[in-house]
Amino acid sequence: MDIHSKPFNTFWSLCDKNSRFKGIVFLGTKNNKIRFFNDIDYETMQNLKIKSKAFKVSTLKEWFENGYNILYPKRTAYLLSLLQDNVDIVSGTIEYLNDESYYWLETKKELIDPKLMIVVDKSYVDSLNYNESNRVLYSQLIRDSKYKKAKEGILCESQKSK
Repeated sequence: MDIHSKPFNTFWSLCDKNSRFKGIVFLGTKNNKIRFFNDIDYETMQNLKIKSKAFKVSTLKEWFENGYNILYPKRTAYLLSLLQDNVDIVSGTIEYLNDESYYWLETKKELIDPKLMIVVDKSYVDSLNYNESNRVLYSQLIRDSKYKKAKEGILCESQKSK
């Protein structure tokens, strides 16, 4: 996916408006602390099938291509979490955006930001000023029967395609 496509609109808009943010991201990418979502991420997104009458998409990749990652951040974090191993869903704010309900995912090693379309090494997260207000731990997610069933369905589908 082209980094200048619709899913990246929030990222580029923020870079245009805030030179400090742009500098932090540039330094982070230069030092391999930040990366954009890549082809492997998109290939994985293709594995998550979406069945919805409200949205005219059939995969998570199409969800992103239509810019729903920007419009529906909470739902996007939930859907993307289904494809990750041992990931928490976190909400809060990021200093550079005026979103009151901002969502991202966290593993032990990285922060996955589906709205900005970046993956940030945990050692660099403080530079971007993410402020956590709520965290749903993976252990809590996996106890939810609906979540567990959805996650198991994805695992079964991806094993069939191998």
